[in-house]
Amino acid sequence: MSYNTHEGEGRLEERLREVEVNFERQMRERGFEPAQVELIALPGPLARLYAEREELRADLEELVRTASGSDPVSTGKCTAGVFEADRLKPGD
Repeated sequence: MSYNTHEGEGRLEERLREVEVNFERQMRERGFEPAQVELIALPGPLARLYAEREELRADLEELVRTASGSDPVSTGKCTAGVFEADRLKPGD
């Protein structure tokens, strides 16, 4: 993992922690338990925090996957949107 990737991962993790703490605090302030998040309709400010949290999680997961070499594009197994398995289909 390069220094820039590691640095980016650290920033994403830090921001994710901040958003998670803020989200849980605001959930409790409004009388909700954070475990209820999948079962309730969230008010606007909580919905925005939830969406940001999920986006940060997805970004962090993508960054880690790419840095670890398990991403098809970064491993060279995908070229211009065509995966190796698609190019080597029998009968072509």
